[in-house]
Amino acid sequence: MQYLSQKLNLSAEEAEKFWPVYKNYTKEVETLIAERHNKRQQDKELSDPDDIARRNMDNDLGYEKRMYDIKSRYTNEFQRVLPARKAGAVFKSEREFRNIMINHLNNQRLNRINQRGNFRKRP
Repeated sequence: MQYLSQKLNLSAEEAEKFWPVYKNYTKEVETLIAERHNKRQQDKELSDPDDIARRNMDNDLGYEKRMYDIKSRYTNEFQRVLPARKAGAVFKSEREFRNIMINHLNNQRLNRINQRGNFRKRP
């Protein structure tokens, strides 16, 4: 929240309107991700690799479409509560934050490996 607030330079009034909408957006995205994960787990129970691949392709296309629909809808919602330039920066700022966190976690993992003296290279 703090990262997005700073990145978007939200005023108190904007933040009051933005955060409830953003929380609804993240709930929908998290639900979709959980559904995708559950479908993948169920598909692992299939024995035919071709059936698994076919279902994964179908599921992935459906997932991407639903994610696009969610983002399209919330682009409009964000524009209702924020000025256009700030609304347009929400997804970009979210991606930046995610990349920062991924890099941070990767660095932590590498530091732990180096501290143990385990210098295995990743395949």
